This record gives sequence, structure tokens and C-alpha cells, in this order.
Amino acid sequence: MTAIAIASTSFGRTRGRFGADRRGTVAVLTGLLIVPMMVSAGVAVDLSRATAVHAALQNAADSAALAGAGVYTSAQAATAATSKATTYISRATAALPAGDNAQFSVSTGSVTDSTGQVAGYTVTVTATATMPTTLMALVTPSVATSASSTAENKLLAITPTNASVAPNNPDADKVYWYVVHQDGSLPDDSELHPMFSNRDGEAPDKLAPIRFAAGQSIGFALANQTGGNMPYDHNQYGGEQGQTHMFYSQLSVPNANAYPSENHNCSLQVTVSQGSPGSQGQGDQGQGNQGQGNQGWGNQGREDSSDGEDHSHPTPVSGTMDCMHSPGESLTFAWDDMGGHSDDRKFDSASFTVSCPAAPTSGVSGGAAGGTSGSLTDALLLIR
Repeated sequence: MTAIAIASTSFGRTRGRFGADRRGTVAVLTGLLIVPMMVSAGVAVDLSRATAVHAALQNAADSAALAGAGVYTSAQAATAATSKATTYISRATAALPAGDNAQFSVSTGSVTDSTGQVAGYTVTVTATATMPTTLMALVTPSVATSASSTAENKLLAITPTNASVAPNNPDADKVYWYVVHQDGSLPDDSELHPMFSNRDGEAPDKLAPIRFAAGQSIGFALANQTGGNMPYDHNQYGGEQGQTHMFYSQLSVPNANAYPSENHNCSLQVTVSQGSPGSQGQGDQGQGNQGQGNQGWGNQGREDSSDGEDHSHPTPVSGTMDCMHSPGESLTFAWDDMGGHSDDRKFDSASFTVSCPAAPTSGVSGGAAGGTSGSLTDALLLIR
């Protein structure tokens, strides 16, 4: 056999053994798969982190929207609502992991009912965050996530009932409702919403609903014009012909603004009850007995004759309506406009009843007695 033939045979045997050897296959395959395996693991880890960031971002947006809506009780409160929501979301996003580059925006709006009336005020918070990736950086350097939340402060709509005025009253009387300022100051004329009047042509066919947020207190005012229906020179309290005197229910003596020198309550009785008006309290020798209303308490009577006159008219227990703290409460307001040459001290110049929704329940409640709609539980509604 020639040397060439021997060499050829030896090479063929070696090649065959090499081709049949599989001892390095696993290592080669592992080397080829290590990159996608690391990417997959990185994707799982980073997506888990992204999910946690998104959840935190959504919770922050929800809480900020609710915080803003909580103070958005009127169109004038839009700035305060925006500030409240901005403060909350900025603090919440600052607590997210460093490098998330969170950004946010806050906007306000309103919703209307089928009649076109404002039925609630909304605050919308939108937030975004960019989370840097770790092992997933082989594919993308960061993952973006976003969250959005809208909260609505639904307005209660309470329709006054049983409105009446004294017949043949020479004075012109007009009743208003208003939102009581938190600082206790009296409302401006622009904040007074007319309810009804004893002037010809001013009495509405039906009383319009009082629309307010659950956290607000509502007061009532009587505007009395001396001789507005039937002229005469002046009344016994010094009111001249044509002058207008304002009585505010929020004042501890409701007639203090109209006649500062008269420090007794000569202008307003308020009867408080649960569900329906209660009976009047009766004065009794300096300190009146407390009249009991229907499933509740009436106003407290008082008699004070220190000035030689009879002032046996009850002092209002509650001159304002606060449905958040007194759900299910009905209040009957009865006004004496203190007009005429001699005040008859009868609380029949104007009267009406207002009723808060019952204790917090789910859904919408309609009270026939008080003409109410909405519920305290539903006052703040989260909409995503």
C-alpha cells in the first residue's frame, strides 16, 4: 500500500470519529441560547417592576382626583380643586423610584343633567412615568406607563316644599338661599339665589331645586322692603318707606343685620325634625321648654322681657342646613319680616320646608316630603 493510500485511509477514520463526537453540543447550544434566556428573564423582572409602578401611579391619580373633587363644590372653586389635586399627585409621584421621570396634568370640568343644569364638578388627573430597564435594556432602555383618573363631586338637588306667604302684606318679601362661607362672612348679592316672593309676578310656578355639594352648608335670607306692596311711612323698627332690610338665617340673631339695635330674635323660627317638620317650641318664664318634633326635636323657645317687651319667640336651633352632618333632617323656616307700624310677631311672612337626604345609602334616593335627590354616599364618585 502506498503512503498516499495509507494517509487517505487514516484521515477518513479520523473524520468519521470527529463527526460522530457529540460531547460539545450542549455547551454550544447553551452559548447560543444564553442571550435570549437572559432577555426573557429581564423582561419578566422589568415587566413586574413596571406593573408595580403603574399600580402606584394609578393609586396616586385616583387619590389626587378624589382630593381635588372634594373641594370642588362650585364653579368658583376650580382653582382650589386644581391646587389640591396638584399638591397630592406631585407628592405621590415624588415617592416613586428615582429615575421614573413622572409627569402629570390636572384639569377640571363639570357634568350636566338632562335639563342642562350643572349636576356635578369633575377633576381629572393624568400621570406618566418612564421606568429604566435592567436586563431588558438589551432590547429597550426604558418602559413607559401611564394612569388617568376622574373624580366627580355630585351636587345634591333639594327642592323646598310647602312655601307660603302672608296675604295682603304691605311689605315686599323675597326669600333666597346661599352657600355659607367657611369664614362666616355674609354672602354678596351675586351669591343669593332667589326662591320665591310675595310680589305679583315674582312667585314661581314651582320652586327650583337647591343644588349644592354635600360638604356645604346652606343658609337662607329674607329681603324685606318696607311698603314694597302698599306704601306707608315707616315701621316700628325705624325702617323707612322703600328701604330694604336683609335677614340672614346664619346669624345667631337673624335680624341683627337688618336692625342692629334689636338684639332679640324677632324674625325667624326654625323647626327641626327627622323626615318631616316638627312642632314649635314654646317659651316659658325666661327659658323655654324644648318642643319635640316628629321623630326629632323642635326649636328651643326663649322669653326675654329685659327691654319691657314680649319676646317669647323661639331662637333657631339651626339657621343653616348641613346635610353631611345631619342626614335625614327636615327644617321648616318661618319668617317674620318685622314690618308694619306694629309688629304682629307672627311668623307667617314667608315659610318653607327643606329636607336632607336620609342617612347614607347606596343609589339615588327621592324624598317626597323634601323633594331630594342624590345620596351622601354617592357625593364623591371615582370614574376611571
